[in-house]
Amino acid sequence: MRVLWITPGFAPNESMVNSIPPMQLLAKALVARGIELEIIAINFPYTGKPYLWNGIQVHSACKFKTRKLRWINWIVSFYYAVKAYNAKPFQVIHSFWVGPAWMVGNRLSQYLGVPHVNTLMGQDVLPSNKYLKYLKSYDYDDLIAISDFQKQVLHQTTGKNLNHIIYWGIARADVVYNLTPNRPIDILGCGSLIPLKNYELWLEVVFKIATKYPNIRAVLIGSGQMYKPLQSKIEQAGLTNQITIKEFIPRPDLLEMMAQSKIFLHTANFEGFGMVMVEAYANGCKIVSTPVGIANKIADVGNNADELFLQVEENLFGKPHHTIYQTRFIEEVAYEYELVYSNKIYVK
Repeated sequence: MRVLWITPGFAPNESMVNSIPPMQLLAKALVARGIELEIIAINFPYTGKPYLWNGIQVHSACKFKTRKLRWINWIVSFYYAVKAYNAKPFQVIHSFWVGPAWMVGNRLSQYLGVPHVNTLMGQDVLPSNKYLKYLKSYDYDDLIAISDFQKQVLHQTTGKNLNHIIYWGIARADVVYNLTPNRPIDILGCGSLIPLKNYELWLEVVFKIATKYPNIRAVLIGSGQMYKPLQSKIEQAGLTNQITIKEFIPRPDLLEMMAQSKIFLHTANFEGFGMVMVEAYANGCKIVSTPVGIANKIADVGNNADELFLQVEENLFGKPHHTIYQTRFIEEVAYEYELVYSNKIYVK
């Protein structure tokens, strides 16, 4: 089976493992199942040239970075896809995010007569996504959610239900199997330091814990526009000995740090899935989170600082590990996507 992926961006090289990790893992797992994959990245990387990524042909269609001229990248993507199809036909088009990638994939599907599926990746289910208005009723049959939460939000936004939910899975290599009960980090957080991730709430919760338990140790890993304001708040509170912010670290080091942490605290305002929560869970962390993404299956949830404080406090002192969710590996995810692809080909 030959499948074309269309995505806003993809890893520019094999060493950039922090660039949309779930897609990287899925691409490798699909190839391992014998699927021939080709990828078109519309806006990133900025090379505008083809390259190989772990043996997979990737086309960067980014000829223009300027937002006003990005529509030209869509045309370039369409051209690359038709050229690839003429060289060797693909049986399925798979786009990611309901946005330009979906638009290109939808037009290609109509032009080439090839079935098209799309994976919703995050905020594309919110009312702010202007591309949702272009979806026809029958297009919803081709959409795949990545969590029940995301499916529910899309229903609230559009009134439409989806047939498919495929949770992300982690790589077996991303699990630290020699787990130890000695976990020197009490509370860990990780992600882009942007307003959407709401790390001001994270700090508020940790401040409450640190006030009551002065020996607590908390670490926040990330970078972004909120780094300096967050660091300033820690300094003003006189808690630099208890709370540390670190820039992004290599992925293997992050996984090791998860295996050394008691609680992973997640405070995002919105999350389509929350891969980092699953990774932390698989490495022995207890998860406390706002009710977003996969949290309702994997975490003890709270809606505000007081509720999250109580959950963190209980988990610090012996609350049993959450057991509703069973860790999924990426091989299972690839198998489910292959079934979707096969069904689309069969129906066609």
